Amino acid sequence: MNRRDQIGRAARAFGLSLLLAAGWYGAAWADRVKLTSGGTLEGRARIENDIVRVEVDGGEMILPRSQVVSIERGKTRLELLEESRQRRQAWVRQRLEAEPGADGKALYRLTRDARERGFPDDEIEALMELVLGADRNHGGARHFLGYVRYDGEWVTREEAAALREEDRAIALRARGYLQHRGEWMLADEIDWHAFAEKWQRAINRAEHERDDALSERNSLKHQRDQALAEAAALQRRLASSEGDIRSLESDLRAAEQEIASVQADLDRAEHEVSCLESDLGNCRSRLGACRRESCDP
Repeated sequence: MNRRDQIGRAARAFGLSLLLAAGWYGAAWADRVKLTSGGTLEGRARIENDIVRVEVDGGEMILPRSQVVSIERGKTRLELLEESRQRRQAWVRQRLEAEPGADGKALYRLTRDARERGFPDDEIEALMELVLGADRNHGGARHFLGYVRYDGEWVTREEAAALREEDRAIALRARGYLQHRGEWMLADEIDWHAFAEKWQRAINRAEHERDDALSERNSLKHQRDQALAEAAALQRRLASSEGDIRSLESDLRAAEQEIASVQADLDRAEHEVSCLESDLGNCRSRLGACRRESCDP
């Protein structure tokens, strides 16, 4: 990169710096309004008929023109920023002209001096780009701009992280690992997880069925207890009302038949619970054996 190109790139970068600063600070006037009282206001002053409006930080002041001695128009903040930018640009141009064909080291010294002089960060970045234009492998400029070395090449930190992850994946695949649900595992580990999950689902189903059977058993017990209570009530009525013996005996036989039926249902439910408990124990034994086998070195 020749000297003219270096100066041109620096000028364009400094122009961008000015535009960004203008967007932040705006173009408000810094007028000085002298008052008849001897005081002074600073802000943006506008004359409207017989009043003077002065925009100050936090609001606006309205004064009669009779209280204003004079208004000294100041430079806009944009103009002040432009003057500062031009001074920095002139300093850079002077340094570049003083060292024709400056190499990366010389441009880096210039950039370091600019940082010490308080140049804005975007202008420092532009000067660092000039350094890389002269020496693409300049370590100081690369590090300042966020580059790191990876496998002998300069890349951004994000690119380096992606490359490291890619290299890790290649190395793991070479060792027989596979990705399974976001984790790297060997094929045997994946099979074991699938086997364990299968038996865990079986256990969950068995526990659910066991709970349903227990709930049904409790319901049947409640029905049996109600039937027993009704039978006891009927027996008491039978003892106190001999005239209704036949009717009560019939009701009693019906109640006893209902008790027998409920008891049969209860027996079947308890048998089903017993079977489910046995199946659940078998599932847990199989899962325990599976875990012991997976922990074997």
